[in-house]
Amino acid sequence: MTAPIRPVPPGSTERLASALPFDTGDALLILYGTGTTDRFCCGDYQERGFEEAIWSLLRSAGYQRIVFCTLNGLYFRDEQSAQLDRGGTVAPDNAEPATMTRFAGPQGRKVVAQTGPPPTGGSAPTMQDPQIIQKLDACMTGREMRTAVVLLRTEDFLQHNQAPRPFIDRIGAWIAAGPSAGNLCVLAFSNSGLQEVHESVQTNGGMGALQAFLSDQRRRRSGSGISRVGESDEAELRRLVHRTRIRDGLRIDDWSRLDKLISAMAAMNQPAGPWIARLQGLARDGMPLSAELLRQREWIERANMDGRTALERLNELIGLSEVRRHLSQRADRVRARKVRRATSDNPPSPHLIFTGNPGTGKTTVARLVGEIYADLGLLRRGHLVVADAPKLIGRFVGQTAPLVNDAVDEALGGVLFIDEAYRLTEPDRGGFGLEAIDALVDRMENDRDAFVVIAAGYPDKMAQFRSANPGLAGRFPLRNVILFADYDPAELLQILTGMLAAADLRWEDGFTADLKLVTEGIYRDRDENFSNARDMRELAAEIEDNWAARVTDDGGIPLESADLPSRLRNYLR
Repeated sequence: MTAPIRPVPPGSTERLASALPFDTGDALLILYGTGTTDRFCCGDYQERGFEEAIWSLLRSAGYQRIVFCTLNGLYFRDEQSAQLDRGGTVAPDNAEPATMTRFAGPQGRKVVAQTGPPPTGGSAPTMQDPQIIQKLDACMTGREMRTAVVLLRTEDFLQHNQAPRPFIDRIGAWIAAGPSAGNLCVLAFSNSGLQEVHESVQTNGGMGALQAFLSDQRRRRSGSGISRVGESDEAELRRLVHRTRIRDGLRIDDWSRLDKLISAMAAMNQPAGPWIARLQGLARDGMPLSAELLRQREWIERANMDGRTALERLNELIGLSEVRRHLSQRADRVRARKVRRATSDNPPSPHLIFTGNPGTGKTTVARLVGEIYADLGLLRRGHLVVADAPKLIGRFVGQTAPLVNDAVDEALGGVLFIDEAYRLTEPDRGGFGLEAIDALVDRMENDRDAFVVIAAGYPDKMAQFRSANPGLAGRFPLRNVILFADYDPAELLQILTGMLAAADLRWEDGFTADLKLVTEGIYRDRDENFSNARDMRELAAEIEDNWAARVTDDGGIPLESADLPSRLRNYLR
């Protein structure tokens, strides 16, 4: 879930702050996702790891002693926590994590290290050491000071220690006690998805209190203690670009296009770590940051660097008149409300159903919808996540909801596109499909305004999908059901000739007339298997193959009717 926005301390970032709610009423918080092992460009433009960034958040939330734990043992990242643990007094509130104290063995001897991560290897104890578990329990149950315990790579604790039961039992006691002691335990899993977290707990920790906590939190409609630390957003990437510019000399190719370029970077939905390496590499090689270079290296996908808006690019697509009308009306409505400064507790649903045969551009338009909604301020990022029934449906009881949550988490800030969504309602899904719909409806309610769902499929089957759950009709009103009609013969001809031209093929007017007859015949004889632009793409490939076999090495010879597949030449009579 997404926590309410609150001030972010300079030493942390928005994506971590939004994932770390302190008001759930629980003594336990579970974090997972790529962000738990990522680097962060924080509000003060400094690069930090997950430990330092979460330390800053916890300290700003009033936790006086902050304890970190890995398979290598327990340690502190700041002198105040170490002094308090030794029975000392509270250091100033603005203390930085400049010193780290580490428990290195069963006797509690301490090794002080300078700033940086804890050392690896050696004889540090694992979680099977009872004294480590006792120390964690003392931190969580003590009332002398507000304490936060952060367990890193919790899945490793569950997998590699020889006695997981005492650890799980202690967690159960902390959960049962609630926040009465004022302390907090953060379990940070490096798993990218919630389903992996469930499997790790179930496999290594059994069906105990932690498993029950996961299930209970998933059922909550708000205030959940499970959050995903996601990928770098636009604000963080903007700081990163300017940090690299100032610190490493990164040059900007076109300042007027920088904002759009950063938006395109954010739409890739990637951790900050790869972007840090990429930008530093450009600076090191003396190459300016430009949209052309990033597209060439396949670091971005968006094509709006030329100044055209996503809505303008939609209007340039062939056909799709109903789609253009609906999205233009929505854009006009949003702009008009902004002019009037109108607010509403019940804005129109942004979720859409695309109906139509394959090959009519539904996935392409779904990607543009994300960009359009982002341009209008309806979505934070505007990226597209494509899912289908197998990705959302589990194989056994309890697996489906985490799979849906993983897909939604990945789509937060953008669009979740469910192709062939009607398959979720098919009887042979064993009821798991309806479970997926229930979980999806819950997330559409709990994370309202945080992401958009676009469901696609054949018209009659999508009508069944819409009626499969009482919550779907309200979230997909009839006015948001958009028909993608089959391309007519003229549009099919335009698509086909465009593909042939893109392959650097040429032809005379007589061949254009042949193609016109062929596309008219294909349209006239189409059946339920007709795939519109997809069929035109296959036809263009066949024509090019036949032409290549005929002309051998002379690439200047134009196309002719002999290059058409033999099965289609009867349309020329």
